[in-house]
Order: sequence, then structure tokens, then C-alpha cells
Amino acid sequence: MNKTHTLISFALAMLLCTVVSCGDQGPKYEVGQEITVSGVMKIYDNDGEVYVIVTENKEFYDVHDIKEQYKKDDVPIKAVIKVVAPRCLHGFGPEWSVVEYQ
Repeated sequence: MNKTHTLISFALAMLLCTVVSCGDQGPKYEVGQEITVSGVMKIYDNDGEVYVIVTENKEFYDVHDIKEQYKKDDVPIKAVIKVVAPRCLHGFGPEWSVVEYQ
């Protein structure tokens, strides 16, 4: 194979990787959107405590303004949560706030 074929093959492989990586990344949420989730609380130390609801499907929701009774690992929780920012600094997707505990 000459240099041209090698270069074209490499370019096509890179294009394919780009298309695959830009595919469906899971659910997308908008600021103000509310959903009901249930799972367990997990606490992560990321230069400070981060409270995350982890569902059975291993979805992660970085939730702020958690009541003290939920600030423990493996505590069951069901709540209506709302997106307050499209990204959080902790790396778990959007930033969520609890609207209502159920």
C-alpha cells in the first residue's frame, strides 16, 4: 500500500471514530426540566463532598441542597429533581436541585 492509500485509510478511520464518539451520549436535559428519580445516595470526595443519586440503571444525578438525613452513603431516596445548570463542576452531568422528596 502506498502513502496515499495509507493516508486515506487513516483519515477514514479517524472520521469513523469521530462519528461514533459524537453519537447518542444518553439523555440530554435542559435547565428547568424536572424528573422523578429513585435510587441510593452516594457521597464522593472531589475536593469537597459531592452528593449523587445513583439509580438501578447506574445513572448519576449530582444533587445540591440535600436534606441532612440523605447525606449518607446508600440511603434510599426518591425525589423530584430539577436541572439548575447544564454542567456541574463535579463531572456527573447537569447540576440538579431537589424540588420535592417522595
